[in-house]
Amino acid sequence: MTERTASSPSPGPDSERTVIVGAGDLGTRIGRRLRNAGRAVDGWKRDPTTLPEDFTGVSADLTHPAQLPELPEDTTAVVFCPTAGGRNAARYRAVYRDGLRALLERADRLGGRTGRPVRLVLISSTAVHGGESGLVDESTALHPHTATGEVLAETEQLLRSDDAVEATVLRLSGIYGPGRRRLLDQVLGGRLGTGAQGAGAQQRGATPDVDPWRISNRIHVEDAAAAAAAMVTAQHCPSVLLGVDELPVPVGMVHDWLADQLGLPRPWPQLVPADGSLEELLAVGREDLLWRSTRAHGKAVDGTRLRRFLGHLEHRDFRSGYADLVAEVAEAG
Repeated sequence: MTERTASSPSPGPDSERTVIVGAGDLGTRIGRRLRNAGRAVDGWKRDPTTLPEDFTGVSADLTHPAQLPELPEDTTAVVFCPTAGGRNAARYRAVYRDGLRALLERADRLGGRTGRPVRLVLISSTAVHGGESGLVDESTALHPHTATGEVLAETEQLLRSDDAVEATVLRLSGIYGPGRRRLLDQVLGGRLGTGAQGAGAQQRGATPDVDPWRISNRIHVEDAAAAAAAMVTAQHCPSVLLGVDELPVPVGMVHDWLADQLGLPRPWPQLVPADGSLEELLAVGREDLLWRSTRAHGKAVDGTRLRRFLGHLEHRDFRSGYADLVAEVAEAG
């Protein structure tokens, strides 16, 4: 696991080390980007044997905080991106809040020994903004409307209360990409809109309660990884960034676009837009054309600061991001 691959630059003796706490799919993608930049990467997870060979794997369970290892002496940054393993508040609190508290204790001790603060990047969620309506940006107050959102807000506050680390937060929304096909599978399964109604709908796993006019926000997993990696390496890093792409739209428009690409009936024919309307949305910006419809509702998360920070997104909207997944479905027949 610690063996270096020929394709990745080997870290030198003075390389900066980043510890990825919760090195699952997203954490591994973040680590790969950092390795490609020549940084040493440690991956902490319950089963580190699944990590890439050029990571240093460490067995760690956040639900047993007293047993977490100390950070290596050459650690300059930590990315905290665990998966709770459940949607209940108790599980979130054990993994996120209590796990971060234990990690901060170790980061504080390391900073005290080395004389330099550790940069700690917390991967959070736009769920901390709850059910806000209208445009949401980094200045919007936190109003979580769910128990798990409240735990994430508590976790962010815990991080900010520690003056001994260099704290920064990346709030992600609607991560999608390889292995994350929920919307695509809903369309493929005919579980949406008019196609989900009638006899046998429940047996097909229909989701007739989906609101096609609810604004949806998302980011491709590779753009999420790029954002987190940049927050590790940047000389000056914002205290918080919202991780979303450039095109928040009613979720029904995403369903209909996917259906068009797959040659399937549109789940929401009442949403049929005029030709070019998606392009117009992208050009005008979320705070203008998006709100001309009196039926669209929910929060539109503004990722302007993220785009300025990164320079560009690999997948600026869902059409680019879903293209590979759609092609895979087409090839599979």
